Amino acid sequence: MQLRAERLGAHLSAPPGGSLSACYLFSGDEPLLVNEALDALRTAALRQGCDERESFTVERGFDWPALVASLSVRSLFSAGKLIVLRLPTAAPGDEGSRALRELAARPAEGNVVAVVTPKLTSKIADSAWVKALRKDGVSVDLHPPSATELPHWIGRRLKALRLSCDDEGAELLAARVEGNLLAAQQEIDKLGLLYPEGAQLSVAQIQAAVADGARFDVFQLGDAALAGDTP
Repeated sequence: MQLRAERLGAHLSAPPGGSLSACYLFSGDEPLLVNEALDALRTAALRQGCDERESFTVERGFDWPALVASLSVRSLFSAGKLIVLRLPTAAPGDEGSRALRELAARPAEGNVVAVVTPKLTSKIADSAWVKALRKDGVSVDLHPPSATELPHWIGRRLKALRLSCDDEGAELLAARVEGNLLAAQQEIDKLGLLYPEGAQLSVAQIQAAVADGARFDVFQLGDAALAGDTP
């Protein structure tokens, strides 16, 4: 199943049938979005009883049989485990392709596997292992917002912190951070520390917070917020 990125949270909160899929494929070049997706999956897997985690990175000479063996072993101390498999080149080779297809077709009971790749080219997206993971698991393409989408993305992120701003404020912030999604999230988190829930942020407040960014680290911002010393 292919799932839109914005639907991932709802899926993980209430997965079809009450249980997470055994396989997830997260594809994208934006580290912020990939890490957020993994964090959300970890939280959901923990709720399901997967309180053990393992991580593998596929490099030249990767031991695919060791991965398959790890997947087939049930833990004596937990209901299951979350296994994160990173494919930095999205090219597992013939042996890896067979292992991934087997993983999709015969998942280990109780375990959840997250396969993480860069943005998939059309050729790789058409490969047998990707098709298998998309057919039997859940595939999420994690694309960053475009320049025109970024102000709306910022608005949604502010709303999640129970803050709001008008279009001009969102566009101002977008112009300052365009091309750097991590910086955008850091500015949004900063605003969440500086202003109380329910605040309607003015352009002047956003401008002051962004302009003063170089003067603060996250600990100083927290202290300032507690002391009421905010713009």
